[in-house]
This record gives sequence, structure tokens and C-alpha cells, in this order.
Amino acid sequence: MPQDSTSAPRSRRWRKRYLLAIPIAGIAISQWISASARNSGLARLKSAGYPTTVADLDRWYAAVAPADNLAGPLMRAAGGLRFKADNKAAPIPFVGSLRSDEIPDSPVPPETLAYWRTALTANAEALPALAEARSRTQSRYPINLTQGFNTVLNHLAPIKQLAQACALRALVAAEEGKTDESTEALRDILLCRRSLLPEPILISSLVGCAVDAIASNSLGLCFSRARFNESQLASIGEDLRQIASSNHIHRALVGETLMGATAFKTSPQALGVVAPPTGTAANLSGNLLFAVLRITGVLPADEAFYLRSMETMVGASQTLDSNGLDRADQLQADINAAFAAPTGKLKIYSRMLLPALGKAIHKAAEDQARIRLAQTAVAIERYRRAHDNQPPLDLAQLVPTYLPEVLADPFDNKPLRYAVKGSGYFLHSIGPDRVDQNAEEAAKSKNGQSLPRKDLVLEVKR
Repeated sequence: MPQDSTSAPRSRRWRKRYLLAIPIAGIAISQWISASARNSGLARLKSAGYPTTVADLDRWYAAVAPADNLAGPLMRAAGGLRFKADNKAAPIPFVGSLRSDEIPDSPVPPETLAYWRTALTANAEALPALAEARSRTQSRYPINLTQGFNTVLNHLAPIKQLAQACALRALVAAEEGKTDESTEALRDILLCRRSLLPEPILISSLVGCAVDAIASNSLGLCFSRARFNESQLASIGEDLRQIASSNHIHRALVGETLMGATAFKTSPQALGVVAPPTGTAANLSGNLLFAVLRITGVLPADEAFYLRSMETMVGASQTLDSNGLDRADQLQADINAAFAAPTGKLKIYSRMLLPALGKAIHKAAEDQARIRLAQTAVAIERYRRAHDNQPPLDLAQLVPTYLPEVLADPFDNKPLRYAVKGSGYFLHSIGPDRVDQNAEEAAKSKNGQSLPRKDLVLEVKR
């Protein structure tokens, strides 16, 4: 029987349709798998009681009535700061570009102390707003987290500078023996820090870590210069306890997960991942690229990888100890290996969002170590008042009267290191490199400048 002349072309047409159907089916399956992974990650966040959208995140950062909100007066106080570099020979410690790396031992030369006090007097208009803030315990800065990746955070730099100004005030007052004023200023630094604790954003948490470093440094300088009474020390200790009890990095990483997720709805040009558009044609090509990445499943797969990585990072941040740090290090190694794999270049957004997150947990552990050093120093000073100004021979002598337990170094889970030096003392953590250098000074750089210690040290001199 002769073959139908139309059957061969028809057969070829069906084969072409099958060949076209295969990549379409592959794209559909890839989309489904990626969407499933994304939804599973968000579902696990939800089951843990966390927000799953930036709108939820904005509500999670609880609203505060203006009359109860300490953020308002803190911002007014920060807005009243006016520091000027009009005397290069007497730099101002702590305050921005005027910071002096080397603070003179006590007693400070009278002309230097007078200059510092003059600088504070010129900024006295910040004090009334600070006084208003001290009676408040809740905080929310005026930011809109529904903007996701594009949220504007204009308050962070002023609050850090306010903490620096308070540190200068605490130092000068301690040098002059005015312990009431010094205590108030030290507590104002910690007030700036506490105002940032509820903010579920990574950069806010890191700025808070910087403020804690200012507080810890200031505490050592002030305790070296003046003897604070029991009431003053107890109030500082309670402020430190409140900060220590807040796992701010865990909260921040939950927020960062959702903030980063909004980036996957933004074109590569708008994020600066690829060259920004320069005209209509470039806009069209950018939108086309974005559509292709989404349709082919590349972008959903990238987002799923990001969410899985962030979920692991959030879990690692629940315990800021050596085990949590090991988990964070392993995750960072896994992320780096995924980026180095042949398909790693397709993780366009994750490559931009993920690399620094492991360091963030180490920074939070460093922050926790500094707070614990400060808590221990307060306990030692309280002990000294009850024991003829003699420091304890061992930190165990502080338990249970001044501390519930000897506080652990988060970098190795061992007790913080302590050594009496004359009538003063050293406290130290082994720091992020997790190697104990016995609080020794770092070697000088090639130009003779002092390098930061590798250990985290709080020293009180007497």
C-alpha cells in the first residue's frame, strides 16, 4: 500500500513539537522545584514564629507611641552635636575623624582636659534630649521596612556619633572625679545601644556592635580613673545585662533573610549586579534578561539557594558559642564551594548577598565577648569596694554575689581570662582568631604604628 504523502511532513512536525516540549517541561519542572524549595524555606520561618514578608517584618519591629519612644529624643540629641577640628594639637577621643588613637594616661595634661571639656560644652544642647530619653524603655526608629532591600537607614551614623560623644563625656568626667556624670554618660552609651536592639536589620546590629565596643573601651578608661560607688556600678551592670540577654544578631539575620529576598524581585541593573541601563534599549535588554533568568528557573533556583543558606545561618546564630561559630564557618565554606562550582556563576544574586554573613556571626560573638568583659569588670569593681580596693585573685570569687557564674568566652566556651596586674587587672577573650595571645600587645607595623591586639582586652589600671 503506498505511503500517504502527507504523513512524513506530519511526523516531522510532531517530532519538532516533542523537541520543543522537552525544554519547556524542563523549565516548568525547574520552576516547580525552586518554588517548592522557596516556599518550604518560608514555611519553616513561619512555623518558628518569624515573619515571612517585609510587611510582616515591619510589623515585627513593633510600633512605639511617641511619648514612650526613646528613638525620638536620641535623634534630637544626635542632631545637636557640633564637633569641630579647631585644635589639631589636642584631638578629641572617640568622636569621628577627631578621634585620638592614643588617650593619655591619667592625669591628662590640664590644657588637653580643658579642650575636651570645651568641646563638650559646645555640644551641651544635646543633653536635654538625652535626659528625656533616659526615662523611656521602648524604641523604634522611623524607617519603613516594607521597602525591603531599599530601606533607608539614616539614623545609624548619628546614633553612633552620639555614643562617641557620650564616651568623651564619660572619660572627661571620670578624669575630673565626677562619677555621677561619668556614670550617666556611660549609661547613655548603653542607651544608644539598647535603642537599636529591636531593629531586625543586619547593618543595625553591626552598628550596635560598634557602639558596644565604644562602651567597653570607655568602661575600662573610666574605671582606671575613678572609683564608682555600688549604686552606680549596679545600674551600669543592669544595663549591660539587658544587652547581653538580647540575641540581636539572630533577630537581624531573620530580617536580613526577608530583606535579601526582596532583591530577587529587582532587576540586575537596579541592584548594580550588571552594568546599569543607559537608555531605552538598555532598559529593555535588562528587563529581558531578568525575564529570561526567571522563566528558565535560574533566578528561582538562586533564591532557593539563598533561603536555604540563610535558614542555616539563622540556626547557627541561635547560640553564639564555639559550636555556633563552627556551624557558621562550615556554612561559609559550603557557600564558597557552591560559588566555585561550574554552576556557581548562575547564583547571581546569592553571590552578592551571602559572602559576608559568616563574618557577621563572628562579629556578633566578638560583641558578646566585649559585653561579658564589661559585665565582669563591673563585678570586679563591686568586689573591690567590699574588699579594701583589692581585686579578686580569681573570677570564681565573684560568684554568686556579683555574678551568677563566671562568664564564658564565646570563642572557645572557656571562662574569660583574668590576670591581676599590680593593683589593676586584665580581662581578655581570645578573639575571632580563636588563639590565645595572653592579651599581649600586637607587634608594631612597618611604620611603627601600634596594631590592634588580636585578643579582646579590657584593662583597668590603678
